[in-house]
Amino acid sequence: LNLVYAHLNRLIAEHDQDVLFVAGPGHGGPALCASTWLEGSYSELWPSVTQDAAGMAHLFRQFSFPGGVPSHAAPETPGSIHEGGELGYALGHAYGAALDNPDLLVACVIGDGEAETGPLAASWHANKFLDPATDGAVRRRHDAGLTALQPRFDLYERANRVNEHPWLADLLIWRARRSERLLRRMAGVLEETSNPGNLVSLRGLARVLFPGG
Repeated sequence: LNLVYAHLNRLIAEHDQDVLFVAGPGHGGPALCASTWLEGSYSELWPSVTQDAAGMAHLFRQFSFPGGVPSHAAPETPGSIHEGGELGYALGHAYGAALDNPDLLVACVIGDGEAETGPLAASWHANKFLDPATDGAVRRRHDAGLTALQPRFDLYERANRVNEHPWLADLLIWRARRSERLLRRMAGVLEETSNPGNLVSLRGLARVLFPGG
């Protein structure tokens, strides 16, 4: 986070670039507090946190402490415009900032925790709506993009039916250990190239229970 912040500042200083930095890690506050303190903006906003050893000690002691500052990029952090909340929305916010803003450079760092969330998984597909040449073309491509994504959304919906029945998932895993064919089909589902409905349909269950049929 510090490295990205420093280089984005360089782009701002050298090229007067409009930049938005979306820090996804839930506890990435230390990096942003440190970066803003090093550049001086933190001390400008909070004069008691001076640009010396005493100010650094003050910054450290108030971090994530009652009456101090939170462990994330809260409103107290200079330049912070959105505090966030539930994990998983960093990339969606980044795309939202970039759409229809062709002159804005948006840098997004995704945290490991939010990388496992559903909203983040869906956000990976937002590039289908974004034209890297013009950005503003998103509205013209919106309907076409949704139509192109619908089959994949259908896959997610069908795969979720397996998640609702853990015994079914256990049965599929048990059979996959004994059937190379089923293992390949399951691998295709994980790679989003095969329809999970083939595994949970009546015909698919029959193949699981009676592999020789």
